Amino acid sequence: MVKVRVESLEKDPDFRLIKVSLKSEGGGKIYLEVPEGVIKVKEGSRGDLALTREVPKDRGENILVMRGVVYENEKKAKSAKISFYGLWMTIKGEEKLPRELKPGDQVYLLLRF
Repeated sequence: MVKVRVESLEKDPDFRLIKVSLKSEGGGKIYLEVPEGVIKVKEGSRGDLALTREVPKDRGENILVMRGVVYENEKKAKSAKISFYGLWMTIKGEEKLPRELKPGDQVYLLLRF
């Protein structure tokens, strides 16, 4: 689990999406596209983020769970790209997220605020 803070929220001009920019405690940057209205969040909000191979059991209010596929994982650059069926997540410089993931692996995202 990685502690994150919302740096910015940007509404997509063409689709009903919010582009969420997160910063982790360790200084990593995480960019995520989320359907509008799915999760209530504002700039400065703090939360937890996890990527797992297992379906997260955590449920409740203001929790987002999505299943996706690893598109790219560059261990030396500490970066990864994951597609959640057309919604993208980009990770840059984050140490605490799993590095053993390979392109094609299925993962689950848990984001809790």
